[in-house]
Amino acid sequence: MFKTLNIEYKPPSQFTLAKRILDEKIAKVKKSINAELEDEINLIL
Repeated sequence: MFKTLNIEYKPPSQFTLAKRILDEKIAKVKKSINAELEDEINLIL
């Protein structure tokens, strides 16, 4: 369908899509973990 609209259109590869989604998910999880750790008072590692 997209090729009929624009013959030069090349959709992103599965790798590109998966990497972008994975990178966004990792960033979201890291942000959530950091927010929880900042609120801790007695943190023992």
